[in-house]
Amino acid sequence: MLHLISSEEKKYIEISPESVKSCEFFRDILCTGRSETRQIPFENIKICILKLLVEFLEHYRDEPMNAIRKVKKVKFMTNHFNLLLLMLKPLSGPLSSIIQPWYFTFVTTNEDKLIDLLKASDFINYKPLYELICATIASKNRDEPFEKNYIRIL
Repeated sequence: MLHLISSEEKKYIEISPESVKSCEFFRDILCTGRSETRQIPFENIKICILKLLVEFLEHYRDEPMNAIRKVKKVKFMTNHFNLLLLMLKPLSGPLSSIIQPWYFTFVTTNEDKLIDLLKASDFINYKPLYELICATIASKNRDEPFEKNYIRIL
């Protein structure tokens, strides 16, 4: 069992090793050490975001998400983290027609939570969640100027 610890709030959430097999960050941790329970601290990530991360990983284990087509990756360096934005091909329909309903419902939340979840997925280098959030932000803000969206994300 893994304990994901929010260093800010000194709380943790459990996740099974089976649920994290799709994430290289956790697979590497599981390959080192011998104890049955491993504690993984997350600096500056709230427990509510860790819970969402666990929820996503557990669902992804049972029903992998449909691929989101992208045409170009653009990387930006910031003071806080590397931000990789996905420039999407024009979609033939809304995002809800590309991904399964559970994933669409999952990202139907306020932008602050999405940005915190984006940072968490970037920290563990988990591409399925990262790409889903980028696609969500891009589809929500398709008609706004890039600079406005970039500043909001930072």
